[in-house]
Amino acid sequence: MSKANVWGVAYALVVIMLSLNYSTDNSLIVNVSSQSSPIVGRFNASAVLPKRLADVHADFASVLEQKEGWVVIRTATHYHDSSVANGKSSEIAIERLNSVSGEWPPYIKATVTLPSSPDKVQKLFNWQSFDMNQKALDPLYEGSSLLFDASSEIKVIEKTTKRPLVFAKRRMTLGLVTGQSKALVSARVTTGKQRGFISKIPKGTLMSSLINCNPTDDLKKLSTVVADRNYISAYQDFVAWFESANESGTETKLTIVTKMDFGSDIPKWAFMMAIGSSILKMMRSVVDHTSSNNL
Repeated sequence: MSKANVWGVAYALVVIMLSLNYSTDNSLIVNVSSQSSPIVGRFNASAVLPKRLADVHADFASVLEQKEGWVVIRTATHYHDSSVANGKSSEIAIERLNSVSGEWPPYIKATVTLPSSPDKVQKLFNWQSFDMNQKALDPLYEGSSLLFDASSEIKVIEKTTKRPLVFAKRRMTLGLVTGQSKALVSARVTTGKQRGFISKIPKGTLMSSLINCNPTDDLKKLSTVVADRNYISAYQDFVAWFESANESGTETKLTIVTKMDFGSDIPKWAFMMAIGSSILKMMRSVVDHTSSNNL
């Protein structure tokens, strides 16, 4: 056995031992987030995905306004062009908020101010350049493929990830909102503890969203990896808001809220470690892309 393989096996054993003996929370992730995700096929996607999209937007917009409960899990000062000398930097913050019911998964929020306009930053998340940009930005991203167009603004895609730590790769079926994605106008929440809340997200704020959906058999036949047992199904809802951060519109306040469930084989502490590190690296990459005029 090569040295690389020996170290790989040793690392895997350490992670397994830690998850069994030293975790403060040995409970495993359950696929709670998938329960509200619609079963989507060509016959119904154009009808069910817009409604689910509106529900996720309203939910995420409401939690943004909660002042209590957010726990900081990562922060960083990232200098533009990797130069401390020029004094230009962006502050990155990543926070966690447990759901009202206490069910897994929690909300994850990431914020940063970027040296580029909102419309240019949004292009990093559009389908036209999705694969290229995700490979550059997201350290867990492996690949994606288009299953079909649900509407002129929503595409149903399959997204796969690399191994989170030593665990198996993940596969997701998602509705990707493209085109003119605008924030909800004073969205009123009618359920839960946030009942009656009116969103403060400015009208006309550009957005990009990934909405989890469960594929029907006809979509599974189009999957590029469905027969590969090395992949485990995962779930993600993701919304990014691109607000102007100055009067000239040359800077963007990027706010991301997401809920992710990677499956019951990953201990919660290991999942949070992997996701916290991955999102921080992604936000650093976004800063690098926008500050080096790669847009």
